[in-house]
Amino acid sequence: MSDTPFFESELFAELKEDLTQSSRFTATYRIAAPDYEEARKLAFGICVEQTVECPYELVKGTPIGDTIVGQIEDLKKAEPGAYYATISYDPTAVGNEMAELLNMLFGNTSLQPGIKLMSFDLPEAMYDNYPGPRFGRTGLRDLCGVPRGPILMSAIKPLGRSPKELGQMVYDLAMGGCPIIKDDHSLMNQDYAPFEERVLQCVMALADAKEKTGKKSMYIANCTADGLQFLDRAYKAKEIGAD
Repeated sequence: MSDTPFFESELFAELKEDLTQSSRFTATYRIAAPDYEEARKLAFGICVEQTVECPYELVKGTPIGDTIVGQIEDLKKAEPGAYYATISYDPTAVGNEMAELLNMLFGNTSLQPGIKLMSFDLPEAMYDNYPGPRFGRTGLRDLCGVPRGPILMSAIKPLGRSPKELGQMVYDLAMGGCPIIKDDHSLMNQDYAPFEERVLQCVMALADAKEKTGKKSMYIANCTADGLQFLDRAYKAKEIGAD
């Protein structure tokens, strides 16, 4: 097994070069399989599961089977017991929606053992709808002040803590150098930690820590709410000073 990272390997460069002119978008999966035939069988299962999600016999020989169902473009051995399968998908099948793009790349297949999404490539025509991340990896490192190595993140919890107690957690984490600090997903707008008061305490705690260390950590507020109320919370969190 090579020590070269997958994204820097000749195999990745070869897989990418083969598909740069394709009008379909592609995804490369690492599949654990004992031999080529089993790997191909699993790869075809991905083609079906990530698209029509029904027995292939129901669409075989139809326009759906010929276009919507994923197509195996390449299958190469990675190392003993593993293969890289590059599968292409029809751009019209995602309907210009990010949620469906993510679902098609790695939806139900993510629940299956031995399969890992390694990378994906979009044809030029799709970049109008998917221009890429706002910050990217480099931007996130700049925001966090972590030029190399892992970027750590911690959640504040548990339920039942007061805004002041949660703010103290944020302060301690920031003093310890944690670059990203987030509300636990269960912290919403409970009586013992109201949303606005909690966010204010956490933002002030970050400011105190920055004054002492000179380093900026980020605090991410959980804005989850019923219906469109989540937008109100998001705007309020931004107004208070959350990141």
